[in-house]
Amino acid sequence: PGSYLIRDYVRQLEGLRVSQQGLPLELRRISPSSWEVGLPNLEPLEIHYQLVATELSEGSLPLRQFLERMERAPNRVAGTAVFLTADASHTPAAFLHNLKHNKVLHERIIILQVDTMDVPRVAEANRVEVERLGKGFHTVIAHYGFTEQPDIPAALRACRPHGIAYDEMETSFFLGRETLIPAQRSTLGRVRRDWFISLSHSASATKTFFRIPPNRAIELGNQIQV
Repeated sequence: PGSYLIRDYVRQLEGLRVSQQGLPLELRRISPSSWEVGLPNLEPLEIHYQLVATELSEGSLPLRQFLERMERAPNRVAGTAVFLTADASHTPAAFLHNLKHNKVLHERIIILQVDTMDVPRVAEANRVEVERLGKGFHTVIAHYGFTEQPDIPAALRACRPHGIAYDEMETSFFLGRETLIPAQRSTLGRVRRDWFISLSHSASATKTFFRIPPNRAIELGNQIQV
């Protein structure tokens, strides 16, 4: 999960109170990929996230390496495919699943990363970074402040000066969904593990959080043991 998923968890956690002390949870972002819980007995939340993030990154293929290996391109179909990812430098799992099962690529592929900055708001002039990789592939990094709600269609419209014209009816959004399931042997402890899995199930739907048109979204996922 990217920082947007952790932000969603944090929004839920901020509303909880520790019954023993009657104090709200104190959560501090200590790096782009982890949060620190202010109460010692809840510190495993950060450990949990780091373990899941490691599991997701294992086996991921650098995007440029994938393009170098793509000697014979699959059949291309009209339109634009947008794949959301936590790291635009790597090939999203949803992209590989789509290629494996459908055996086609859209004529334009956008690998899109949402980056939450350590500022309240980001100026529109600095909203997106766009890079052309060739073979119809682009990476887009959309920057948002920690008080802003990500808006993926608006971010794509901001790509027009970079040569990307966004047409909603010609665009499909492919979303990766990681389902957390309990492992037979977990180093996290049953209570902490079950709590984290419960949080992941109750997180806001990605489509709604990113304001993606629901009739243009396709979800592809996998299961991760924790």
